[in-house]
Amino acid sequence: MARRANPRYNFVLPVDSSGIPGFEKWVKLNPKEAHDIYVFGAYLDEAGKCVVGMPERTKVRAVGDGTVRSSYGGDDTPGKLETHRGFVIIDHKQPGARFSAYYDMIPSVGDGEEVKRGTVIGHMFKGQGKGDFAYLRFQLGRGTDRHDTFIRGPVDPEGVFGEITDLFAEPPMSATATIR
Repeated sequence: MARRANPRYNFVLPVDSSGIPGFEKWVKLNPKEAHDIYVFGAYLDEAGKCVVGMPERTKVRAVGDGTVRSSYGGDDTPGKLETHRGFVIIDHKQPGARFSAYYDMIPSVGDGEEVKRGTVIGHMFKGQGKGDFAYLRFQLGRGTDRHDTFIRGPVDPEGVFGEITDLFAEPPMSATATIR
């Protein structure tokens, strides 16, 4: 069952599902117990089948207006992905879910860049050291660590976005997952 979006935030999901063939609804790919992060990597298709893995190079977008606080990566040269998993952290300058973090992606934005809600900030990839499928690890939080690489004071994304369902993949982070 989808939840209602929290009206406090004017955020969009970090992945636009309109470009995913047969997409019906999101399935959380990480364990049910992990409330501080959401892995966009599985969905139900129009036939009700759990599809694990996003189309390669699926675009990742900023959930809201802000400034890129930190970014790393961007090299999608074959053979380099296992050591160059990229990330972006955006400061939205608002109370509550002030920061958004996007991990395991190839960024197309740099530190200090201003972004608008829905701006493409990079893309997903699949490759060595990451498994056989593309996914995005996403997190919201109230702060960052001193290096601006990790989120502090996490905010449950399921309480912010209305489009996220309560469906979970079993086993988590598996290319052969089913719904539970």
